[in-house]
Amino acid sequence: MITFHRGTSRSVIAIPGFGIVIKFARIEIGAAWSLLRRAKRDHDRWCEMRDRESFRSFFQTEMFERTVEHNQTLKRFMCHGIVSNWRERSYYRSSDAKRRQLLQPTYFSFLGLVNIQKYGVPMKPMSLFEPKFGELYRSYFEVVGVDLSKDGHHFHEESNFHHTGERIMFLDYGSIATQRILTTYSTEILERFVPPDPRNY
Repeated sequence: MITFHRGTSRSVIAIPGFGIVIKFARIEIGAAWSLLRRAKRDHDRWCEMRDRESFRSFFQTEMFERTVEHNQTLKRFMCHGIVSNWRERSYYRSSDAKRRQLLQPTYFSFLGLVNIQKYGVPMKPMSLFEPKFGELYRSYFEVVGVDLSKDGHHFHEESNFHHTGERIMFLDYGSIATQRILTTYSTEILERFVPPDPRNY
């Protein structure tokens, strides 16, 4: 059955029958337009106050000095999904055979706008009231330690992972924080990580 999921920066269509997932970059035109309107309004006020700030400098800062990791910026609204898709494909291609054992294969990216990845059943998120909630995070913490907090949100979301029965695969690895952890700890994860019981999921 085809399923659809809307994430923070990408929308995902899963097609199990074909064994693929298609990830579409989300371009938040409405949010970007609202930000530009507010900036223009503030610019007009700045001009009245004879402030040196200008709409041009605002635009330059938003698009060239900030990154998609900054919240509520024009670059994030317009480019976050594209950058995440591109990073994901590039990271998979540049990873060696050992690290790829942890990565769900990303077959193709069209300019970061669309990615095609091998399908994997996402682990089902557990309720906050379930006794097993956070078990996956704790399993990774045993290996990674406090560095896991640099990407804590990602590792608390069980749906970012696929449990094969023997190994946990990363379905979403487009962020810099996730890639840093994988680059640093992939060997330790392969050697020491103990997956949670798949029956709990």
